[in-house]
Amino acid sequence: MTASLAAVGEGDARHSIVKIQHNLEHNDSLTIHHRAILYYLQSHLYGIVGDDDRAFSTMIHSAICDISTPVREHKSLYELAAMLYNRGDIERAYRYIDTSLDDLFKTKAYLQMQSIEEIMPTIAGAYRAKKENDRRRMNILLALISVVSVLAVGACYFFYREKRKVDASRLVLEEINRRLSLANAQLNESDQVKELYVGQYINMCSSYLSRVDKYRTHLLGIARSKSVDALLSALKS
Repeated sequence: MTASLAAVGEGDARHSIVKIQHNLEHNDSLTIHHRAILYYLQSHLYGIVGDDDRAFSTMIHSAICDISTPVREHKSLYELAAMLYNRGDIERAYRYIDTSLDDLFKTKAYLQMQSIEEIMPTIAGAYRAKKENDRRRMNILLALISVVSVLAVGACYFFYREKRKVDASRLVLEEINRRLSLANAQLNESDQVKELYVGQYINMCSSYLSRVDKYRTHLLGIARSKSVDALLSALKS
């Protein structure tokens, strides 16, 4: 079938695409198996006209229809696997080709197995290479995670140790501040006592000077108005 499709010209391919699409949309009597075949043919016709995206999407429709039927001699799934491989989706390509091979073994469709055997080693090799690459990347990632974990533990220990030092320094500073506050309170109390005594001393001196001044005035009065004997008698008193 694919060989005969390869001989179709681009103009005929476009005309066939339109006819198949009209049949798919308006023919309600089509079975799912018939739809799978029509989508398969349409996908190859899209490939002839160079529309790879529509070739891919219609092959997906063909594969969906194929796996919805009990008939397992389907070609669309392993051809879809080849398209996925060409698009770089290695894992899905390997999964689809493996499913196709399993179905063909169950149905003993050995002729179609030859088509799968042509592409199976390529996809399987790419799949193993991808898995090996993923494994190496995972090992590198695990190594990086281990290094980061060790660094994180070391950083936590360092911060914990520094925090303990800071807490100890804070306690020392609090004790120093407490002692300074106590010393300041004592100094303030001492200054208040000194101010009290100085005030009392100044008041006593002022009172004494006032009394001395009154006594001096009294003696001057005696010296002016009375005899020297009276002054001497006052001084003796």
